[in-house]
Amino acid sequence: MKERGDGRVSSGAERRRFLKVALLGAGGLTLAVPLGKFLIDITHNGEGNEDFSLAGELLEGGEIVDNASLAQLYKEVIDSGKPVEADPTIIRSTVYNGMLFFGTSESLAAKRSQNITLSKENRGLEGCGGGAACVYDSSLGLGVELTPQSIFNGDSESGWLALLQVLSHEAFHLSVKRVNDRPRVEDFGVLGKYRISKDTRGFWRTEEYWGELGDLMERTILNENGDRYPVSFVEEFFAELGNSRYFKYLMSLGLGDLEIAQALKDATVFPFFRQGLVDVQDTQGVEGNLSWQDWWGGVLNFAKIDKLHYGNDRVGLFESLGARIVYLNKNPDSQNLSREDLAGLGLLAFNDFIDYDLTNHQVIVSLVEGPIREEVITAKAELLLSIIPESYLVT
Repeated sequence: MKERGDGRVSSGAERRRFLKVALLGAGGLTLAVPLGKFLIDITHNGEGNEDFSLAGELLEGGEIVDNASLAQLYKEVIDSGKPVEADPTIIRSTVYNGMLFFGTSESLAAKRSQNITLSKENRGLEGCGGGAACVYDSSLGLGVELTPQSIFNGDSESGWLALLQVLSHEAFHLSVKRVNDRPRVEDFGVLGKYRISKDTRGFWRTEEYWGELGDLMERTILNENGDRYPVSFVEEFFAELGNSRYFKYLMSLGLGDLEIAQALKDATVFPFFRQGLVDVQDTQGVEGNLSWQDWWGGVLNFAKIDKLHYGNDRVGLFESLGARIVYLNKNPDSQNLSREDLAGLGLLAFNDFIDYDLTNHQVIVSLVEGPIREEVITAKAELLLSIIPESYLVT
């Protein structure tokens, strides 16, 4: 997800200041406190407060078709060998249906699937940089910008499916209730705090890390052009998981008849996510072992993840992961962790689980064996931070 980053202050601050003064002057303290909080909420939590538009030209035309019809459209263009192009019906329908699949309301899905632009080139702060597509807030609300990289004009089969995966990924980014720009702090106990400096969307934050250990929320990505840029590790993982889930759903509606779809069903541009994406979708287990979904006890259930993402509740996600670890640990000395340390514990376990190459799940396994204290969380975090690469290459 992309930020403009120009440092401008929106007019929302002036509106909030006016509302606060008016309430105190007219209603007295008893009414002003609850009503004032409500009005501050609605002035902080709108989308579309940014006074700039998505880069590129607005996508025009197209209609919304249902999932079965969309799967058939992809099959038809692939079977015909049609070159990949910015087909407005396919693009809008993929974004719209993807958002509904992730639990977004029809009204938001309809609005955001209309706010899609096509840019002719990547343009720094006002564009996607080195990416194929990005989501950010605009004067029309959240929307998607597609760059030339997303309209792949090479092999027709893989090109159309690559476009499907890009759009599904961005649809997950769009599947949030609304942008929240209220300043606040997220506390992860012994692992440190994150000061939220601007926007909150799903599991993504504009933030500053406060802590002595190191940042476990963000990774530095290195693209093929040698450009480095930070990504939200949490948000991008679940966007790729969303892409995989929706892709496989369309496969169940006929897209899976294509051999190329079978070959690309687990594809991801983030190679360090590949094992984690397989593990989190494991519902069968291997050779009599518990599946990872059973091991997590529903904490990483897709419906729950989508609900937490929709409500921008990142702390709730990690607190539930930490609580599950403590439940599996069962040691009485592990039961007295604060909620903040539970969230930190969940963040720690998530890093090991998602980035399999770090310790091959050894950190998670060790956390269910002995008493979990603050110093244990600290030591395991230091281990992971010592292994995390300086940057990850995106393929």
